[in-house]
Amino acid sequence: MGVFSIVILSIIVIAVFFLGATIIGIWRFRKKMNKADPINLAHLIREKIDQGQAAFSCHINRKPWLDINENVNFPLASLTQIIIALDYAKQASANIINPDKMILVEELERFYIPKTDGNAHVNWLTSLNNPKEVTLKQIAEGMVVHSSNANTDYLIYQLGIDSINETLNELELKSHDDIVPITPQLYLPVKLMNEGMSKDEAFKYIEALPRNEYEQAVLTAFNDWCETPPTKETKNKIYSIMSMSFQKMWTNKLAKSNTKDYVKLMGKLNRETYFPKEVYSHFTPLLRYKIRIDPEIKHYAQKAGATAYAISLVSYAETISNHIELTYMLNDLNTVEQTLIRGTVEKFQTDFMVEPDFRKKVKEVLTEPHEEKKKKKK
Repeated sequence: MGVFSIVILSIIVIAVFFLGATIIGIWRFRKKMNKADPINLAHLIREKIDQGQAAFSCHINRKPWLDINENVNFPLASLTQIIIALDYAKQASANIINPDKMILVEELERFYIPKTDGNAHVNWLTSLNNPKEVTLKQIAEGMVVHSSNANTDYLIYQLGIDSINETLNELELKSHDDIVPITPQLYLPVKLMNEGMSKDEAFKYIEALPRNEYEQAVLTAFNDWCETPPTKETKNKIYSIMSMSFQKMWTNKLAKSNTKDYVKLMGKLNRETYFPKEVYSHFTPLLRYKIRIDPEIKHYAQKAGATAYAISLVSYAETISNHIELTYMLNDLNTVEQTLIRGTVEKFQTDFMVEPDFRKKVKEVLTEPHEEKKKKKK
């Protein structure tokens, strides 16, 4: 065997070794996450709180149990779909819209940008066996349960953005940004590029826009989008510019609010007393779990919002003993932190709702003094 062949063979062996080691490492990490103690999520929240990148609020039986950074605003991502769902329920209860109206799936395609929603839209359609028509109610379910961005913007188109933000104002969430459509936010830099800006110029321009001007720019793009559906080439161009730096900027430009607002909102939804009963009859089935996740939990609802950099989660439960509202928001997350959250969140939620001792441990982790925390690490 010649020298060149030996070198090539060596490179192949080394490459296979490192590939194998990487695969094994990922497998071990995922296995570890699947068995991870849910209290690890509390430790992560505490670490992000120390960095000013997380907040936590919980109320039990109408009384504050713990609030940390509750007035600090964070990107909401899909949490805004709760407000849209509430406006849908209000309009349905007032017979302004018909939940049973049939809609061609191809009408939703106008608002769908492939590969930009974590397969949420495709997964929703797959769960329905890929129909050609769906009801307005099914579209709302696809928005809330699967977080379909296309469904979100279709409902904004049907309900009207002014009506949605009137519902938001009615809820008296003092720190909440106005809601704007999602897909036009991804389209905005392409729109600016088509008008003559370079990609870098478009990103810098968007990043510098004040909130009110950004909202107006997005609404203008949305109106253009509704009048003239984007071509396949335009959608491909949108996907092609979605670098990590763009996703970071987009995350920071999303509507924001805080845990103080959302734990208050969860209380209104948990007890079903804020709106007329007819509104809850349309809204609650969208958010509340249809199956019992624990024998002690009578009713449970949960909604998460996520991007590549942020995760926000809100939930409520009526247990045998308590009404509990819980919300936490985290930003500036890396891949490992995202994986830890996804690997522990469901067990964390269940244990928090039904185990007083676990709630006590969470409070201890989140509130222990910095010096005590340092000693434990040593």
